[in-house]
Amino acid sequence: MRLFIALNFTNDVKARICEVIRRMEENAEQGRFVRDDQVHLTLEFLGEVPNGRVGAIRRAMDALDFEAFSLRLSKVGRFRRREGAIYWLGVEESDALLTLQRALHKNLLESGFKLEERDFTPHITLGRKVALRPGFDTGALSELVRGVEAEITKVDLMKSDFVPGGVKYTLLYSKPLRG
Repeated sequence: MRLFIALNFTNDVKARICEVIRRMEENAEQGRFVRDDQVHLTLEFLGEVPNGRVGAIRRAMDALDFEAFSLRLSKVGRFRRREGAIYWLGVEESDALLTLQRALHKNLLESGFKLEERDFTPHITLGRKVALRPGFDTGALSELVRGVEAEITKVDLMKSDFVPGGVKYTLLYSKPLRG
């Protein structure tokens, strides 16, 4: 199974993020855009995991002892790639988010998982291989989410399946946060 651990958002917050995606799509010359039901913030990508290891992932998640917290959405940015940019939506700096992600990373490493060793850059992917029309101002997209706060009340284990036309995500387990 191809797995990742993520923060999912309420429908209200997702709707605001999806409005950014729709506006971006309207102003793109090319790109593959995230579907409404796929909007999330990845905490840890696990990749291919045997069925028998899911219990260890759940235990690593259950060992998290954190209070619920808020994230404030910030601005649209991009990672430049040869084949087209990956556009993302950032969040304002959050000690709670960074501490949660570090604890999860540590728990998973201690459980024997091989993880990416790059710095955690919290972001919500909006689209891949995107080329926007010349002159389009992404600042206008950032304005659509200015001041939007997302309440983070749980951490989710997600399965990713390749299906005709894209990817399907399935929730496997949720670890509630205190509060």
